[in-house]
Amino acid sequence: MAIEGALIAVNDVFPLFVSPRLYSGASRMNEPTVKRTHIDFRNSSQLRVSLVLEPWADEYVIEPRDRLSVLAEGPEPGCLEVEYLEGRILVHAWGGATIRIFRGTEELGVGNFKRHAAPEDY
Repeated sequence: MAIEGALIAVNDVFPLFVSPRLYSGASRMNEPTVKRTHIDFRNSSQLRVSLVLEPWADEYVIEPRDRLSVLAEGPEPGCLEVEYLEGRILVHAWGGATIRIFRGTEELGVGNFKRHAAPEDY
């Protein structure tokens, strides 16, 4: 399933283009179903916007005219929740999910290690 992007005005100051994509399915028989989702955040304003990944509290800056991509993967059911605040966007993972963040093809923030999964009860 693919979901088309939309232009969203964050507090009427930070217009962002959000382009989510959703994929679902088990990779092998008898494995639990895994949900994968991808959201692009493009800052089309003149101001910097902070993107915070929760529950890790990892913070990344989206410069004016820049774009960051968030990729999440975890057990079904679950979904990313996006909260828009003044100058800040919070992206909440669901329980058991992991998140990766990219600027273009460069993965940000975790070096050579995979970010641990969100707690199951998150």
